[in-house]
Amino acid sequence: MYKDVQEQQAAVSYITSKITGWKYVSVLPASLFNEKMQYMRKLIWISIGMCFLVGGVICVLFLRKNYMPIQVMLQSLSHKFGLRFDGGSSEYSFLQGAIQHYFTEKEDMRARLDQHRNTIRAHLIRRLLKGSIEKEALLHESLAAHHIEFSSDRFVVILMSVDGFGKFEQYGQNGLSDQKEQMLHFILTNVLVDAAADDAAIYTTEMNDVLACIVNFHKSDSEERERLTLHRISAQVREFMQEQMQVELTIAVGEVYSDIYGIAQSYHEALDALEYRIVLGSGQFIRYRDTQLNQAPPHHYYFPLSVEQQLIYVVKSGNYAKAEALIEDIFQKNFAGHPVSVPLAKCLMYNMASTMLNTVDEVSVTGKRSLEAHLLDVEPLLSCEHVPQMKEQLKEKLSQVCSWIQAEKRDHHRYLIEDVQRYIENHLHDPNLNISMIGDVFRMTPSYISRLYKDHTGEALLDTINRLRLAEAKSLLKHNKLTVNEVAGRVGYADVSTFVRTFKKFEGITPGAFQKAAQ
Repeated sequence: MYKDVQEQQAAVSYITSKITGWKYVSVLPASLFNEKMQYMRKLIWISIGMCFLVGGVICVLFLRKNYMPIQVMLQSLSHKFGLRFDGGSSEYSFLQGAIQHYFTEKEDMRARLDQHRNTIRAHLIRRLLKGSIEKEALLHESLAAHHIEFSSDRFVVILMSVDGFGKFEQYGQNGLSDQKEQMLHFILTNVLVDAAADDAAIYTTEMNDVLACIVNFHKSDSEERERLTLHRISAQVREFMQEQMQVELTIAVGEVYSDIYGIAQSYHEALDALEYRIVLGSGQFIRYRDTQLNQAPPHHYYFPLSVEQQLIYVVKSGNYAKAEALIEDIFQKNFAGHPVSVPLAKCLMYNMASTMLNTVDEVSVTGKRSLEAHLLDVEPLLSCEHVPQMKEQLKEKLSQVCSWIQAEKRDHHRYLIEDVQRYIENHLHDPNLNISMIGDVFRMTPSYISRLYKDHTGEALLDTINRLRLAEAKSLLKHNKLTVNEVAGRVGYADVSTFVRTFKKFEGITPGAFQKAAQ
């Protein structure tokens, strides 16, 4: 504080001792105190200035060292995200916008990935089935990325082929066949997953119009339990599709493998089993192990030339009963017990179709009318999908051809009988007209043409000749005054006694008595 002391202004100050409590008083002339205060003020201002100067230099150096990477980062972000930093906005706003843009793009990519996840997942399953998979580490990453979790190393592949679309047949019209298959495969996938329940994991995809399923069993399951689970799933799926939708399925199963790389092997085995449908027919449950011929006794292909010639002969004769018996015998010897292999089954199908085609072609050449329609009908034999279907088709075609041949024979015989009757009428007055003469004219034995004529007319050939001659003889005896000898000569009898005997046999009286009665 300032006080007047001895007529001079003085600066008085004091401090108090913390120990004794005494107060120590300092009295200085005010001018001297003010001079020291000015010095301290200048010193403070100089210190503040030095602080700003040194602090500014440090800030510049710090910003120069640390702000340049931020600029580089901003330039990099502007190039990568297509954003432009014009310097008008703050770096913070730009970074905030760039980060927001990044997360927005990430969400869009995730949404698009979710849309195509099923397609990508199906592609991964196809690669597993074909054996085109990466190293184990990359494979497990890919499986995890597509939510495919295998609980064990026990795998088997099931192939399901739709043989009859049932209630979905209508979707095959108007160009909707792809939609029909996709819808059926979608339903099949859901039915499979429901049938498997907690007993196994099912992963499906489409492979060449066939639904392929990877079945992953639990680690604790025994081989017997795996077999029962597989049969139960297959039976339930077939039963459900048949009862609810009238859809016929062929199910083929490969072997169970204890390695993820065994999926491809199981798939190829299932394909071989599915191809065996050509032997067993559609709507079957086929295991690969049941098709292994190396476990069966030797079996030879049966369709010898002698049997083929015999089949051709009975078909040409129109005997369907014998032809059917031959067909049954051929199929029985080839497919009873353990049947022939798929290649041999295909060979048999083509051989039998070829035999049928050649037979029909030969019949059409010798017949009086073309068999072109039947030749076209033979073509479905070549497109049969399996042996039982071909067997039924073959029997149906045999029945048609044999019926046609029988009809042709009847027509041919009818034409022949008409020609014989016409010949008899034209040569009725010839004394040499008899069965032998007619047989020579038509290049047949007398007994054969006589039997053929009677089979078709019910009358013996000789009786027809006599009947026609006697009809004319009676007319002559009634209206002309001719002797019996003259009448016999006119109607073709060289011997009058033969005429009299024949007349009495048919009319019951002699020609003379008939003439008297008529007059």
